[in-house]
Amino acid sequence: MNKNSNLSAFNSLIKSKEKSVKKSNKVVIYTRISSVGQADNFSLSNQDKTIRDFCKEKGFVIIREFGNIHESAKNDESRKEFNNMLKFVKKQNGDIFGIVVFAIDRFSRSGGKAIEILEDLVTKKMIHLIEAKSGIDSTSDRGYLTILEALLQSKKENVTKQERVIPGMRTFVSQGKWLGKVPRGYTLFGPRATEEHRYAKVQRIEVNSDGRLLQEAFKWKLSGNYSDTMILKELRIKGLIIPKQTISSIWRNPFYCGVSTNSLLENEEAIKGNWEAIISISDFFKLEKILKKNKSGYKHNKVDECKPLNAFLKCHQCENKLTSYENKKKKLFYYKCNYCKGVSLNAITKPKSNNIGANELFIELLDKYKINQSFSFLIEKQMKKIYTAINTMEANKEKDIKNKIKNLESELNSVHIRFGKSQLTKKVYDLTVQSIEEELSELNKNLKNTNPKLSNQEDLIKKSLESLQNIGNIWVSSTFEVKKALQNTLFPSGVFFDKKNHTYLTKDVNSFLLVSNYLSSNYECKKNETFNQIDEKSHLVAGTGLEPVTFGL
Repeated sequence: MNKNSNLSAFNSLIKSKEKSVKKSNKVVIYTRISSVGQADNFSLSNQDKTIRDFCKEKGFVIIREFGNIHESAKNDESRKEFNNMLKFVKKQNGDIFGIVVFAIDRFSRSGGKAIEILEDLVTKKMIHLIEAKSGIDSTSDRGYLTILEALLQSKKENVTKQERVIPGMRTFVSQGKWLGKVPRGYTLFGPRATEEHRYAKVQRIEVNSDGRLLQEAFKWKLSGNYSDTMILKELRIKGLIIPKQTISSIWRNPFYCGVSTNSLLENEEAIKGNWEAIISISDFFKLEKILKKNKSGYKHNKVDECKPLNAFLKCHQCENKLTSYENKKKKLFYYKCNYCKGVSLNAITKPKSNNIGANELFIELLDKYKINQSFSFLIEKQMKKIYTAINTMEANKEKDIKNKIKNLESELNSVHIRFGKSQLTKKVYDLTVQSIEEELSELNKNLKNTNPKLSNQEDLIKKSLESLQNIGNIWVSSTFEVKKALQNTLFPSGVFFDKKNHTYLTKDVNSFLLVSNYLSSNYECKKNETFNQIDEKSHLVAGTGLEPVTFGL
């Protein structure tokens, strides 16, 4: 008997090894570029065309496409489109064959992490990775191994690139230059600019028209009289639309005070950037303190809303602040002096009350400062004259101080030279230098206290006067925060409650409010005279420190 024929009887007992390969022809495609700059070299369109031609040739049906954007592949967790794709294919319950990419490095450059992702797709979900430009895929052991090697090679190339490029990037940012897209309000000019009109041999960053508006916005925020909502409204009127979430990040971005905090900087130490700041460093930190005190999302409860004059009203007899209390039985609020007997008043007017409540009494006080709309344009005209005079006075004062500083510095330099030539004794030299430096210090202090001219002066005057035409109603219709800001702006020291006469008294009133009220009353008394006569006869009744009271309205 033939030996082989005896063995052939065992052939039927051999278990065949079947390789499980999906018969589905459904695929998804994924394209990406590493940086925005690549978008201009048609990389994405080339990837897309190659993939689609390949799928058509192989008979694959594309059911979804992902990517088509710039996503760095060195960190898979941060890639939004990449992770959206993974979630999608895993939910298809085995009804998808694979993911088609132009090249393996388009899938990932994370090395070990990418292999872990692929292992999960192939072994658990039977979803394969396919490279369009070469046709290799993970359906065979050889193809799978080739893809794994390509993923590791991509990681190696990425590390090599970083080792070569990052030192240069560190040097670049250490020179005060900027990497990447500049924040809103600035325009970047440089050798890598994609737009022709922004090309320059050397990088420069300039403040644009949006930046000038943001510069104003920073001033509003620093004043403490503007909420983010008010600022966004003002900016929208001027043509700059910013999302509410964005404005919060703008306040906290050191770029706007001319400082670079790039993570590539040596020893992670911030440096001065080569661009114009739109807010000073000192003001930036002042704003940070304001933001910490007023965290976003904080809301006053209904109890606060019912007592806006809390910690603002004071007792006329002892000058202590009135404290607010709630009559829980009647569900009414009232203010009371804890030092003077009988000094109290209801927050709102009760139906059977002989006297009006605190809120209504405050509205009456505000209405005393209303300006007559008929004379608003005359008051505005006079206010402009006043501000012009103030600005001239301040400019002359500043010029005079600077001249004195210059003369003293020249005198100090002369003293140093004379001492160096042994023309002065050490004692005389020390006394002279000390005297001059003390005088210089005082002059520099006075220079800082000179009032700068407001850049939007006319606009602020007009807005303030419009508000004063209906000041009482504005207070009533405002939010709790605006009520408080308005009160403190108009009456910085608060108002005093006179129990005997049931009225409010004021000791410190905003200068702008006083001047506008004076002018309005003056015009009212002289309404029989011609407007031009009135205007020419009006006096400059204000000094320095006169600021418009827009309080964000």
